[in-house]
Amino acid sequence: MSTVAPDTGAVEAAAREATVAELCEQITRRISIGRYAPGMALPAKVLAADLGVPAALLPGAFADLAEAGTLARTGDRIAVPHPSDERAWRACHLANRFLDQVASRLYPPEAPLPGIAELARDRVTEPSLMRQALNVLEDEGWIGRKPGQGRVVLPSGWLLAPPRTVTLPAPATGTARLTEHEIRDAVRLAYTRWRSRQYLPPEDVERAWQEMRVIAVQVLPPTPPGSPMRRGERATALVREAALTPLPDTALLGLWHTACLSMAIRGLLAYACRRTP
Repeated sequence: MSTVAPDTGAVEAAAREATVAELCEQITRRISIGRYAPGMALPAKVLAADLGVPAALLPGAFADLAEAGTLARTGDRIAVPHPSDERAWRACHLANRFLDQVASRLYPPEAPLPGIAELARDRVTEPSLMRQALNVLEDEGWIGRKPGQGRVVLPSGWLLAPPRTVTLPAPATGTARLTEHEIRDAVRLAYTRWRSRQYLPPEDVERAWQEMRVIAVQVLPPTPPGSPMRRGERATALVREAALTPLPDTALLGLWHTACLSMAIRGLLAYACRRTP
């Protein structure tokens, strides 16, 4: 009785197809639980390490998921697509974050607010989104306009409860302080990570944030400022407030929060350089 040898190529192709299907399920699940957030880029090499699979399997999974609309492809970039209301969601998050800063008296009620460009720069966002967030706060009665002063926080801001904070890290003992060059490199990396939106495991986001907080402790003056309204004191207050605010619960927002802290540190360093004779 003769036997037919199995088609090795067909067997390998079937196994590969089954593995790609399983990989698609894993990626879809991680999107559903927020590990891969909307707008986050998913480089094959980084994703392969996170999933513990060969990078050669990912092009097939990316193709299937892009066809299904689960992922979005723009040129060589693969990312989790934005929901239809993503911009409105970002504006609301930005507005809520701003209210926390009002509650912490970074922006005292009845005092004029900085311009849109400065507010957007401090929050590493585009001016149009910052304007949308402020419009949300105007509609809700937290911000208004006064002739000759522009936007101001209305007296209702005094009613806001102090936001939840975390403890600053203790100053490092027995270890060398980072040089200004090392600090600027860390600031640049945090900014680049947010701008690229490249996936970073949540545990690495947490680690990057803690490292930036250690830098904040190093650059902060020993005592809190008396008033955040003057430029130098505002630079200090931005760093302190960002370092005391708990990290958001998603990796993408964690990248954003770390970038905001890094930009505050850069602003404080820039002010210190201008003040140095």
